[in-house]
Amino acid sequence: MVSSAISYFQLISICVCESCTCNIHCAALCCAALHCTPSNLLSLSLSLSICCSLTALDAIVPKGSHVVAVALFDGELLYNTMHALQHPVGTTYQALYDFMNCEEENPCWGWLNSDPIVRANTTKISNSLNDVYQDIMDTQSFTNFEFIFYSPPWVTLFADYALAGYPLSNLIEPMDGFHPSQAGNALFGQKFYEFLVNEHPEALGPENPYNAEIDALLASSR
Repeated sequence: MVSSAISYFQLISICVCESCTCNIHCAALCCAALHCTPSNLLSLSLSLSICCSLTALDAIVPKGSHVVAVALFDGELLYNTMHALQHPVGTTYQALYDFMNCEEENPCWGWLNSDPIVRANTTKISNSLNDVYQDIMDTQSFTNFEFIFYSPPWVTLFADYALAGYPLSNLIEPMDGFHPSQAGNALFGQKFYEFLVNEHPEALGPENPYNAEIDALLASSR
C-alpha cells in the first residue's frame, strides 16, 4: 500500500500470477458452461480486474509515478528445458510432472505437461492475457502515473544464455522445475533494468548524487 501522504513519485511493478494460465483446465470447465472460450473469459476477467486496480492506484500514488506490468513468462521454455533432465528425487522431470498431474497436484498443469497440445493451448491463452496489458498501455491514460508494459524476450534471453556456455537448467529452480532460480532472477533483473534505462529512463528518476560515496563504502568493506 502506498500512503497518500507520500509526495515523491513511485515506481511500481505488477506481475500476473502464472496460475492464471497454468491451471487452464479448471477455467475451461467454467467456460463450457458459459459458452465462451477460456481465452475470452480470462482476458475479460483480467481486463476488469487490472483496470479496477489501476484506477484505485491512480488515486493514491503521487503525480509523475510509473507502473510497470511484466508479461507472463513463456512457460513452454520450462518443459523444453527441464523435461528430459533428472529431478533430485531420481526420476525425470517429465515423469514427475505427469505423476503430479495424475494426483491433481501439479502447480502448473498447462505447461508442466507432456501433452504438447495442452502446452500450446496454455501459451495461446497466456498470450491473450499479455495482450490485455498491451491494450491498456495503447489505449488508456492515467492522471498520476504512466502505465508501461514490459514483455521480456524470454526465448532470446534463454538462447543467449546457452550461447554463453551455460546450461539452461541454471535458470530454473531445480526442486519444482517451475520457478526461476537465483540466476534466473538475476538475469531478469538485469534485462528489466536495461529496458527501463533504454526505453523509460524517466521511470528511474534522477541519479543518486551519493552513488560514488556508496561505491567507495562498499569497496572498503570487501
